[in-house]
Amino acid sequence: MKIFMNKTISIVVLVTALTGCAFSSGQRTGNMKLEDATQESLVDQFKLDVATRDDVVSRFGPPEKKITAGSMEVWTYSYKSSAYVIVGFASVPTGTSKAANFYFDEKSGVLKKIELEAHRG
Repeated sequence: MKIFMNKTISIVVLVTALTGCAFSSGQRTGNMKLEDATQESLVDQFKLDVATRDDVVSRFGPPEKKITAGSMEVWTYSYKSSAYVIVGFASVPTGTSKAANFYFDEKSGVLKKIELEAHRG
């Protein structure tokens, strides 16, 4: 009976080890203020047709990238986190990446549109 119990415990431990998951946090880069941001939270923070370039800079700092598209000036901010999930003996990369684009009227500097792209995986 004791041999049977030892084998059973060994099998349970082995199966748990092979199917268990481990999580390893990785690196976070970019604008940390985007970490928890959603499209809705950005629109709540920055009212369209009211907020200006100065409002965005005061909360997010200087943009990573600025381009002009027609009569709009587009500012881009990004955030990326990486992590690994270990399943059995395989390590699977996972994480989040976000890019926020703020569209300003080029002449007045008033915010006209916000787009947030978020990807997991």
